[in-house]
Amino acid sequence: MTDYNFWQDFFDTYQSLSDLLKVLWLIVPPAFMLGLVALTLRFRIDSKRAGLDGELVYSVHRDKQNRVHIISHVKQAG
Repeated sequence: MTDYNFWQDFFDTYQSLSDLLKVLWLIVPPAFMLGLVALTLRFRIDSKRAGLDGELVYSVHRDKQNRVHIISHVKQAG
């Protein structure tokens, strides 16, 4: 077991795959990364376009005893 080499085993397994699976091994990781980058950029663009330029109305705060407090930042009527 001391002469086991992970990379040698990995490339030996890759070499024994069918041609279709070899192509998928080459295509899927870059396609996944491109999709992840596209989703991230779309989210950033849409969040800037949403325009969060309003005013803060409520805050939610949890204290050390794990109680949740909702704090209003607008004057209450009456």
